[in-house]
Parts: sequence; C-alpha cells; structure tokens
Amino acid sequence: MPTDTPARRVPAIFAVQDRSKFSPMPPAPPFEPSDGPAYRYAQLADYLEERIRSGDLAPGSRLRGEQALREEYEVALGTLRKALGLLRDKGLLVTTPSLGTFVVKEIPEEK
Repeated sequence: MPTDTPARRVPAIFAVQDRSKFSPMPPAPPFEPSDGPAYRYAQLADYLEERIRSGDLAPGSRLRGEQALREEYEVALGTLRKALGLLRDKGLLVTTPSLGTFVVKEIPEEK
C-alpha cells in the first residue's frame, strides 16, 4: 500500500464560499423582557426588529448562532426559534441552512 496518498479534495461548493464577506453581529444592548402579558418570544422579536430597523443590525449582517443568541438573551431555544420565525414571516430575516440567519438586504416597511 503506498504511503503517498493524495489529500482528499474539498467539494467545490465548500471551497468557493468566501466567509469573509459576512459581517459579524455587533454587541447587543441588554434585552430586558417585561413581566407583562406579552409572550417572551414576541418581546424578543420586537426587540430584534427594533435593532434591525434602527440599523444596529445592518442589512446583510449575519446573526450569531442559535446557541449563542439563546445564551445572550437568556431565553430557551424554543423561545428564540419562535422569535426568529416571526421575523422571517415579517420578511426581516432569511435563514440559509449551513450558513446562518441574515438580516435581509432591503428592509420592508412597517405595516
């Protein structure tokens, strides 16, 4: 058996991606949910929407991973996923499997 085996090639789909074009998510001001009647996921969605519309989360910017966001906002994973789902439904976020969740490049007007 030869000892000079060639290195395995990376599939072209992974070799072409330039991950340096993703801008990191800036540090967040503290999320302080109220004890009022609103669900925590709705409060988190409103908070993130405010950050998107204010430009704190720039169009095209990538959000941190779910686990990092869950820890940052001190919420359950299901709560975070539901909040992100609301923002996707509003057209503010788009999620691409294996790449992450991004703020859309063109922010739709508030309804």
